[in-house]
Amino acid sequence: DPFVFGAIAANHALSDIYAMGVSPRAALAVAVVPRGNADKVRDCLLHMLSGACSTLAEADCELSGGHSAQGDEMALGFAVTGMVGGAVLKKANLMVGQKLILTKA
Repeated sequence: DPFVFGAIAANHALSDIYAMGVSPRAALAVAVVPRGNADKVRDCLLHMLSGACSTLAEADCELSGGHSAQGDEMALGFAVTGMVGGAVLKKANLMVGQKLILTKA
């Protein structure tokens, strides 16, 4: 289901930025839809991005652009930018014995 696929892809991208302690603001998409006739390709892209936009909107994050192409299978990824409220959390700063707990915001 392209809608669910888009929602899951957006959620994965948001979780990465949340893990750094950043509030998401904008996202750029790179979408690949399966080859087919123009109506089928357009429909798949519409549903995939609708699912993504639904998830991004819940996080107050706007889909501000991106690129699409046709390929062998469906794929979707995002570059998400945001605002830092304090220190950016990085994996490189973790110390032995510390724990990193990720949750959905």
